[in-house]
Amino acid sequence: MKKGLLILIALVFVGLVVVYSSDGVIFSSKGGETQLNQGQKNPEKTAPPKAAVISPIGSPDKKTGVYVSGEEVNEKTLPAAVQNKPIQEISVYREYPENLASEFDNLKILADGGDINAAFILGKLLQTCSFEPKTAQEYNQIISKDYSTSIEVADYGYRLCKGITKQQLRLSTTYLEQAASGGDVEAQLEFFRAVPLEIDDYSDSYKPNNDAEKEYLESVYKKKRQFLETAVNNGNIDAAIVLGMAYSDEISPTVTGYDIEKSLEYLFLAQLMDPNDTMSVSSFIDYLRVKTPVDTFEQIRRSTEQQFSEQFENRQITLLEQPTY
Repeated sequence: MKKGLLILIALVFVGLVVVYSSDGVIFSSKGGETQLNQGQKNPEKTAPPKAAVISPIGSPDKKTGVYVSGEEVNEKTLPAAVQNKPIQEISVYREYPENLASEFDNLKILADGGDINAAFILGKLLQTCSFEPKTAQEYNQIISKDYSTSIEVADYGYRLCKGITKQQLRLSTTYLEQAASGGDVEAQLEFFRAVPLEIDDYSDSYKPNNDAEKEYLESVYKKKRQFLETAVNNGNIDAAIVLGMAYSDEISPTVTGYDIEKSLEYLFLAQLMDPNDTMSVSSFIDYLRVKTPVDTFEQIRRSTEQQFSEQFENRQITLLEQPTY
């Protein structure tokens, strides 16, 4: 990966974090120190929010109980805390090594010394390398047998991950948790999605081999949820969407369990944080609406609006600059 690349996830080597606010103020952090600088205003980011529309609420069909299309909900009907609330986009600049093995020891020393940027890069790239060829034999197998992977993609993965060992991969969860503990939202999201590479042959359907392994995994899942719950309470839209999607997963809800009511709560919060629906949350809410009893759906919507009005009125709402879910 080329140095200087602006990356979302995904899913801080030098230690530089930059936050662009909608009013042109730039917050930057390097080496643990935070600075406040006055940046130039971006006309696109300072434009007033659009006037209307979260999702069409409508009314339930009298026979089926399923919601049908109705009036658009304009700004006047939203809770006061929602109206015209600016969203602060978070942009994180990170420098990544072209080959992780060559920088592994240096990054580890920095991370072990408390550098959360180095911890994030180690944890994230080790996750990446778990799917990439790390030896010449693995590389040759991919380009000769896996026709779905182009040679260019395989070349990139091999350049990044050549020389990384299985023992090093096992450290991924530890370093992502360390970075997430530092309050970096991108690290918290990456930690939530991360595969526990310290467990051999782990998958979403994995069954622990013993009680100790079961307790360990449950503790990891709990930390994953807690990090994102904290991010949501701090006003982050990305975390609310990711938790909402996770709770709605009927196939492999490993970390959260399946809970459609919790899913709706987080997705409603995300919608209230982003009333212009730039992340298209309303379409997924509409999908869950047909699976939810009408009274339950309306009760969750009203209680979430009340919660938002009480807890988020003075909270800065944030969104990663280039979110992908």
